[in-house]
Amino acid sequence: MAKANFNSVVAARTRAADEILETPDLVSGFEELGGLQRDLVAIRDAGLEAEAANLGQSQFGSAGKGATVDVLAKFSALKKEYSAVMAILQVVRADLSRSGAPDNVIVKADGILRNEVQVTVKVQEEKGEKKRKTRKSVSQEAMRAEIAKDAGAMLDLSEIHPNLAERRVPTSRLEALRAAAEELAGLLGARAAAKGAAKTSTKVEHAAVSLQREIWGATYRILSALGRRDERVRSLLSEAAR
Repeated sequence: MAKANFNSVVAARTRAADEILETPDLVSGFEELGGLQRDLVAIRDAGLEAEAANLGQSQFGSAGKGATVDVLAKFSALKKEYSAVMAILQVVRADLSRSGAPDNVIVKADGILRNEVQVTVKVQEEKGEKKRKTRKSVSQEAMRAEIAKDAGAMLDLSEIHPNLAERRVPTSRLEALRAAAEELAGLLGARAAAKGAAKTSTKVEHAAVSLQREIWGATYRILSALGRRDERVRSLLSEAAR
């Protein structure tokens, strides 16, 4: 069995799950075949946690292993809360559309829902031609910054506050989400953290990769069936070797 380390396959599986989650018709197709959205969320989050732990091995160095574990735990909790809030915003956006809310409010809500994590550009040569390929970053800092930005945008968009509050997302919860994201600023990119943290991070990394591998294997036949229907998924699966 391959070692449970973060690598390009883990990253590709994370991207595949994330891209499907960001595309409503693909999520619907996955669910029609018997999959659940939480399957994709688990694959994505496990991959992100594995990357976070892998990064931690080289970036955290001298402040004690407890600090590293604490940062990883906070980051994992932040992602889960962000995912929960964004799921509510998706429903609220539909509520706004049905109730005839102003176009500018709906446009702003769509902007928040859109994944705007920084894009990296890579030039590849295919059949003698150079092509630019873009890819969303899945780094900890890029995601942390996106969460802080989206939380701030939701706080600024007062028109949606009553709808969010009705679904148990008051402004205090948004403020807490933004504060948690801002608290992690600098910690995720710091290179001075945790003596002995490499061993701790390795355990976290192995556990996350193993979890992703388990869920990926269990859902692969559904993903493969979806890929036979849709070229976008087929392309994603080609990068995420089984």
